[in-house]
Amino acid sequence: MTIRRFSFTVLAGLSALAQGQTTVAIDGHINLGVVRESGHGAELGRGYNNWLRLTGREALGDGVSTSVTLEMRYRPDTGMAETGALFQGESTIGVQDAHLGSVRIGRAMSPLWQQKWRFEPWFDSEFMGSLGSYQSGSYTSDPTAALGYANWARIPGALFYDSATVGGFSVHLADGVNRPAGAAGRTGGASLNYAGQAQQGMLAFEQNNRGDRIWFLAGAWRLPAIMVMGSVNQVRLATASHPEHSYVLAARCDLPLGALRFGLGNTHASARKQSAGYIVALSKRTNLYADVYRETTRTALHGAAVGIAHMF
Repeated sequence: MTIRRFSFTVLAGLSALAQGQTTVAIDGHINLGVVRESGHGAELGRGYNNWLRLTGREALGDGVSTSVTLEMRYRPDTGMAETGALFQGESTIGVQDAHLGSVRIGRAMSPLWQQKWRFEPWFDSEFMGSLGSYQSGSYTSDPTAALGYANWARIPGALFYDSATVGGFSVHLADGVNRPAGAAGRTGGASLNYAGQAQQGMLAFEQNNRGDRIWFLAGAWRLPAIMVMGSVNQVRLATASHPEHSYVLAARCDLPLGALRFGLGNTHASARKQSAGYIVALSKRTNLYADVYRETTRTALHGAAVGIAHMF
C-alpha cells in the first residue's frame, strides 16, 4: 500500500463509523485496596488506575480499519469520575494499516507515558508501592494542570502515530495541533521501542507547551525466573537553572505461587523511595496484592497496602 493511499484512508476513515457496521467492545479495570500510611488511618485507595473503555473498529479491507477509543476514568471507592472530563483517559478516532501503523487524532497519552509502564513492576501507576513518578521526575505533559491534572500524561488536540513493529522495533510520535492560549509552544514527543524475547528497550524525548523537556532511557532483561528493569531520565524545566536527574532500579521475580516485585527510585538526591510487593494470581484476570514502601522527601513516609485487582 502506498503512502498516498494510506493518507486517503485516514480521511476516509473519519466518516466510516457513520456509514458502516462497527464492532464495539467494552473492557475495563478495577483496583482497590486498604492503605495505611504514616500519620493517617486506614483508607481505601487505588493501587492502579481504574477505567471503563469503549472501542469501536470497522474493517475497510486490505488490512485497513478505522478505530474509535473512548475511555472513562473513575474512583471505585465513590463511583465518581476522577475529574470533570467524561472521557478523561482517551478520546480518539483514527485509521490503522497492518503494514504502515496507525494514526489517531484527539486526546491521548503521549508516547512517553504510553510506553514507559513496561519498565516499572507496578505498571507506572504512581500509587502505593509504584515508582512511576521517579521515571519522569518533575516533568508533565501539560504544566497548566488542566482538568485537575488529568492531562499530566496526555496531549489534548493532538495527532498520534504508532508504527507497525519491524524486527522488534516500533516508533511512536505525537504532536499537539492545538496550541493553548499563552503557551510558549506546542507539546510533542517521540519514542523508539524494542521488544525481544529476553530484552526490551526504550528511548523517548518530549517537550511540553511551556518548554520543559525530558529525555528517558529504559531497559529490561528477562532471566529464567526474574525480570530486571531500569530507567534513567533528565528533566530540564524552563523555570529551573539546572537539570534534574532520576533513576529507577527494579525487578519482578516469578515464584511457584505468585510473584515478588521490588525496586528503588531516586530523584536528584532529594527524593527516594523503596518498595516491595507480592502478587497472587487467583485467575488470569484477578490478582491479590500486598505492598510495603518507604518514601523520603522532606520527611519520611511509611506505607502498607493490601488489595485486589480485576480486568474485564
